[in-house]
Amino acid sequence: MCWNEFRKRWVLIAVQQFGKPSFLVEVWYAESTAPTGPWKHAVKIVTHDKYSFYNPAQHAFFDQDGGRTISLEGTYSHTFSGRESRTPLYDYNRSLYRLDLADPRLREAQLPEQRHETCLLEMPVLRQRLSQSFIAHHDD
Repeated sequence: MCWNEFRKRWVLIAVQQFGKPSFLVEVWYAESTAPTGPWKHAVKIVTHDKYSFYNPAQHAFFDQDGGRTISLEGTYSHTFSGRESRTPLYDYNRSLYRLDLADPRLREAQLPEQRHETCLLEMPVLRQRLSQSFIAHHDD
């Protein structure tokens, strides 16, 4: 989780466990006014068809345009996927992605400017939505 100057919010990049089509595959974006949440709304931003992607991390030092574009990475791996074949010459690597926070497909997860939530002790909870991801890594 990182502070984002462009959104003036805390940004959380999280992976979904026990998702479809494999155990660790869906990556979600959420934001809050407090670093402890609540993280009520999330949008799926990355999916890997039947391949694992875990330990996502945002790298604020790669932010561009005042935080409008952020960078995130994670481990792309056959481990935990349940898939029979592996991606040749690419299994168990870190993959780096860029995400434009002005993209309208993120609106569902973004808090309106006039909304002021304060919650210091609530644990993050992501509301999972069935939505089309818009950053995809193809493993073929």
